[in-house]
Amino acid sequence: MEKLLICCLVILMLFLSIEDIQTKEISNFGNLLLLFCSILYSKLLGNSIGNILISMSTYICPLIFLYGYLSDFLKKEILGFGDIKFVMAIGTLMTSYNLWLSMYYFYMISFLLASMVGICLLYRKREKELAMLPYFSISFCVLKIFL
Repeated sequence: MEKLLICCLVILMLFLSIEDIQTKEISNFGNLLLLFCSILYSKLLGNSIGNILISMSTYICPLIFLYGYLSDFLKKEILGFGDIKFVMAIGTLMTSYNLWLSMYYFYMISFLLASMVGICLLYRKREKELAMLPYFSISFCVLKIFL
């Protein structure tokens, strides 16, 4: 059951990432489905609801800061709220790991990948906006394999 659920989660992340790349938007239904499956998976691993809620809310704190303050400072939308909802589901999945260490590596991998690809895209002048969901998904998969 655990392997089946993780396969469903990865497929759903792939679908949402493709949707984000194509439309720069993420469906609420997809995010809700991902959150539901994430909670189910985390409970299947034996995590308490309290730990799940703590991990879920802690993982989104850096993005809330970027969404709220950096957007006002730069007078430009930095990321959408769909990205924050997606990371909330990722936080639910990472409940079993060391919270601060996994969060650090999650954001480092995500933003380093996004920076490298973003610089290449800006250099080629292909796009001005960057879909973040693929980088969050890749970061989760890397952490799931190596942590």
